[in-house]
Amino acid sequence: AIKRKGLDILITALESLTKEQLSKITLIICSEGPEIINARDRLNQIPNLKQSTLFIKKVQQYELNILYNIATLFIFPSREEPLGLVGLEALACGTPVVGSNVGGIPEYVNNENGYLFDPNNPKASKGQMYSGLQGKSGLVDSLLGEAFKPKNPSIDAMKDLYYTIHHTIYYKRYYNIF
Repeated sequence: AIKRKGLDILITALESLTKEQLSKITLIICSEGPEIINARDRLNQIPNLKQSTLFIKKVQQYELNILYNIATLFIFPSREEPLGLVGLEALACGTPVVGSNVGGIPEYVNNENGYLFDPNNPKASKGQMYSGLQGKSGLVDSLLGEAFKPKNPSIDAMKDLYYTIHHTIYYKRYYNIF
């Protein structure tokens, strides 16, 4: 993770959620770099999120499709982003995007496929992030239908999710399938 990608913005927004709201979130962070150690430390301090956060090292471009497809919501908190290809890739997989209102992101994220927020005000962005997760505005419900059901993930569920992601990526690499 690098500073301009705004992982700290996401964490600041998450820190302002209630314990009940946090209990409904499973967070997957796919990144590495100088900011990830600080991010991990901060996330470990957030009640109800420590055990439902999965860190994955950077994966190959073609493997991102797996992550986009298991996500209910893709949060894209960049400080600057000329285009933001990952946001387009998430949308192509049918995953709504909550993104910063910077650079090229507002060119393709709108009220029909996501939300935009001001990255300079991360606490205010918690509303867009959580509304997207809960489907309060109907966005997630309309895009995903009945398939969206917020869950309270257990440690076993997180292990199962990690196992599924790991083995899917492993088999893709080893057997060159998909």
